[in-house]
Amino acid sequence: LYAGDRAFQELYFSGLGDQSVTLAMLGRHILRVHLFDAAGQRLDEAWLSVVRQGKPALERQAETVWDTEFSGGPNDPRWFEFEDLWSGDYSVTATALVDGAAQSVSGGVTLGGDGTEADLTLTLAPTVTLRGTVLDGAADAGGRPVTGAEITLRDALGLPAGTAVTSVEMATQGQFALPAVRTGRYTLEAQDFATGQRGALSVDLDAAAGDPAPVALALEELGS
Repeated sequence: LYAGDRAFQELYFSGLGDQSVTLAMLGRHILRVHLFDAAGQRLDEAWLSVVRQGKPALERQAETVWDTEFSGGPNDPRWFEFEDLWSGDYSVTATALVDGAAQSVSGGVTLGGDGTEADLTLTLAPTVTLRGTVLDGAADAGGRPVTGAEITLRDALGLPAGTAVTSVEMATQGQFALPAVRTGRYTLEAQDFATGQRGALSVDLDAAAGDPAPVALALEELGS
């Protein structure tokens, strides 16, 4: 479970004798994001959002490192740098103006170990927004929307390309949106930690066709 920027685990003690628990501190990491346009030119102005397990970790208007400074000297590669990120799966979304039009791109990265540095390269391209609803059973069987389910979109290599949490609002219960997803084939995963139910769905996205129709992802009991 996460509380702010700290992680902890809920434990249950039955009271039958002594029990031992091993706790591991989360490492803190540096993430460097390299952003390019479709022509391969490095970009130095963009809006970047860094999200862990569907919850915003960092979000800001950036011109390079943090707000306004390039990293390194004038002839060195330049990037957007984010410090003090805790271990976990992250999705990064960048939006920038290219020839007066807004373009977006998103990608995923897993930060693990202790005090590592990671690089993520993103290239702007036409994207779509994937929307859907998570249900506790098939829609035609009367499945009900599941709130608070964690959504992970994985690319063909199994890397996270986006994360979200289904809505708890009355008007949009169980719904989610994953913006700035590039063309390609993905696996959409959902898990409801309250019940232990999980579900997965293959999706094939084509930016030329525009945003796809909302999908319905049904959860199943483990082992079913």
